[in-house]
Amino acid sequence: MIYTIIYFIIGIFVSIYFWKKDYEEEYNQLKENDECEEPMAIILLLFIVVLWPIKLIIELINYIRIL
Repeated sequence: MIYTIIYFIIGIFVSIYFWKKDYEEEYNQLKENDECEEPMAIILLLFIVVLWPIKLIIELINYIRIL
């Protein structure tokens, strides 16, 4: 039970980090022009909360490719 709670807490922090890093600026621009749907952004954040290890592995691979 405690591991599940820790997993979701880490997922919440990771999703906030990647939202700020990758998606927030574009979302705000689209929202100003009424071209986005808020529920889709929420679904994206929920997927990142649940699947954060996959997102971190993808980011790590992209980082290694840059080096």
